[in-house]
Amino acid sequence: MRRASSSAIATLLAVDGAGPAPLYRQLYDRVRAAILAGRFHAGEQLPSTRLLASDLGLSRNTVVGAFEQLIAEGYLQGATGSGTYVARELPDEVLRAPRPPVPAAQPSRRGPRLSARGRALAASVSPALLRSSEPRAFRSGIPALEQFPYEVWTRLVTRCWRRHPHALLPYGDTAGYPPLREAIASYLGVARAVECRPEQVIIISGAQQALHLAATLLLDPGDPVWVENPGYPGARSALASTGARLVPVALDDAGLDVAAAAEHSPSPRMVYVTPSHQFPTGVTMTLARRLELLRQTERSRAWILEDDYDSEY
Repeated sequence: MRRASSSAIATLLAVDGAGPAPLYRQLYDRVRAAILAGRFHAGEQLPSTRLLASDLGLSRNTVVGAFEQLIAEGYLQGATGSGTYVARELPDEVLRAPRPPVPAAQPSRRGPRLSARGRALAASVSPALLRSSEPRAFRSGIPALEQFPYEVWTRLVTRCWRRHPHALLPYGDTAGYPPLREAIASYLGVARAVECRPEQVIIISGAQQALHLAATLLLDPGDPVWVENPGYPGARSALASTGARLVPVALDDAGLDVAAAAEHSPSPRMVYVTPSHQFPTGVTMTLARRLELLRQTERSRAWILEDDYDSEY
């Protein structure tokens, strides 16, 4: 078997102590890349973790951590008392299994179709919601990530993990982590004057899931829903996916024009609003207009879906 020279690979596997990624991850990436590029061959023995750590100026634990990950993923193989070797069959080769050829004369077949709700959802999603790009000025939904307190957050996560590791591992309450729901209910009482109990709080993964959940539970196909025009495209997608009939409502200096909406659609099943800071115009709904909206929805027994996305600011 070939044995890789420790001094020869020290430069190849050099890591950057000032880089953003942890050292063990950098070493893992470099060894894996060298294997896939053919610099390390199948069955080739790598230097010992102690020797490699000395040549790279790293702690042995760092090298051991990288090697253990590579062994777990099938790139390396460890032999007790013998050393560490490049695996003879790499996981990437299995994933790149060739596709069987399709006969030229075989007619094309259509795959299974989406449900009516699935087709409505696909047709209502704005292409802008699917695009991923670097943050830029005036792009919604992207906070100032450079201002996030990463160090404080890491300390808090580590402290919590040390105190309650077992409680965080199994399946939890379907409505969310109970201590977090208690903290949110307490915060709403102090900061928003909202009286609610922890069992009335549901933890979800984001605003889009919340909108879709509310629309699914509260609307039937064909139900009229007032939506702000202009308004948040994600809300329109979530509401339209249930088969609801969207009724665009214009805005003025006081917010949603309730009187104009009532003339065209007097009995909505739901009204979607962003009253604290209308998206995207920034208008704040006046108290008089809020009371008018409450009276209108009470008459038609409609739901108000309030998206209070940034009132803390």
